[in-house]
Amino acid sequence: MSGRDRAEYAPLPHPDFRRARSRPSGQRRRLAIPLTQSQYFGMTLSAFDCSHRTGVPGTPEVSIPEDVVGFFPSVSLQGRQYPDAYFDCIVNHPSGLAMVINYRIWQRPGSPRGHADWRINVKHETIELTDPSGGDILLFERLPEGSDPPYEVWVVSTGNQFYSDIMSRLDRQARATGRAGTKNYGVF
Repeated sequence: MSGRDRAEYAPLPHPDFRRARSRPSGQRRRLAIPLTQSQYFGMTLSAFDCSHRTGVPGTPEVSIPEDVVGFFPSVSLQGRQYPDAYFDCIVNHPSGLAMVINYRIWQRPGSPRGHADWRINVKHETIELTDPSGGDILLFERLPEGSDPPYEVWVVSTGNQFYSDIMSRLDRQARATGRAGTKNYGVF
């Protein structure tokens, strides 16, 4: 695992999420939070996600639903063939270390052989599935305005004490064409 900075691993957020972390007491909970104001994006990972490991050609990627792209930085043409955006994340690793990693969000265009979809390049060995068949939850937290880096990331395994609480917030499903399969996801 490589990265610019190493830090101590941060535990998962409390399962009450927004209530425990940022909502003043007495404030009513909104039923729908706009993507630009949402604090969390969570999604189940498939066996296809992050499938390229060290020594295997290609860049490990996570396929994400199009309707959550607004949670991430806006993409633009920056000298590559496709619009993209780079952003830093504090990636918490189960080994106990947290690292600042530079991720890239981009749209893979459709072709006669494939379909268009959105992807996040996650770098080798920064997101590891605890079960090769999938099921773990990838959890992004948008940190307060002005934070550097602006996101914090965890992989929540099916055996984690908060797994069912987080899974209950993943109230949408996306069926990706190809090997990515069906994913549960939510923005909250």
